[in-house]
Amino acid sequence: MNRRDKQKAETLADILGSAEELFAKNGYENTSVNQIAKHCGVTKGAFYHHFKSKDEVLERMCHNHYDALIETTKPIMQKKDKPALDRIKEVIAASRKLGMERSNFLAEFLRVRHQWGNLVLKERLQKYDKMMYVKIVAPLLAEAKAEGACDFQAEPEILTIFINKLDRTVTEEINEILSQRNIPEQEEEIRAVLDGFAYSLKQLLNLNEKRVKKFLDIDSAMQFFRTILHSSEEKK
Repeated sequence: MNRRDKQKAETLADILGSAEELFAKNGYENTSVNQIAKHCGVTKGAFYHHFKSKDEVLERMCHNHYDALIETTKPIMQKKDKPALDRIKEVIAASRKLGMERSNFLAEFLRVRHQWGNLVLKERLQKYDKMMYVKIVAPLLAEAKAEGACDFQAEPEILTIFINKLDRTVTEEINEILSQRNIPEQEEEIRAVLDGFAYSLKQLLNLNEKRVKKFLDIDSAMQFFRTILHSSEEKK
């Protein structure tokens, strides 16, 4: 990488870092391009050289998060000596760990995706969830079926897209709970939503409930959403 390319990459990283910090601190809607440029010490012209809009910044953050998740899960996918359902559990755990490391960003991302009025942006953000399911979960479900660990009639890719939509609905419901109710009620209601998700997967995959709850690890999921909840509370 030559000096010019290195400087360009550093400026891009500075813009993304500043935007993530400001989105987490002030909220996406309350952060302007001017604020992002000022925070990282570049001109508006330099900002627009890298990004067409603030929307594009958020989408790039999601793209980077997706890339990081793919890299994190590659070694898990390659553990062919381990049952596929065990690897799905590891993938879920790795995804949650990555999310908790960036909890401020993720809390704001979920809020924007759920509440904000820009439908075009919402659709662009949602595509990364879908890509993750098709690229990671579908192959593992196909392996799990071949191993006799679960049974379903649909093609794995079609099934994972459906599960993705179900997961998105569950996440949006949990986000609604996070944004409107006090903490004791939130945790109880979030667990009820997650239990419902586990039951739906049990029916879709023809798995016993104990096996589903094991690889979903609902206690770990509760800790994940507590972290997101506290990130949201700290910003209020």
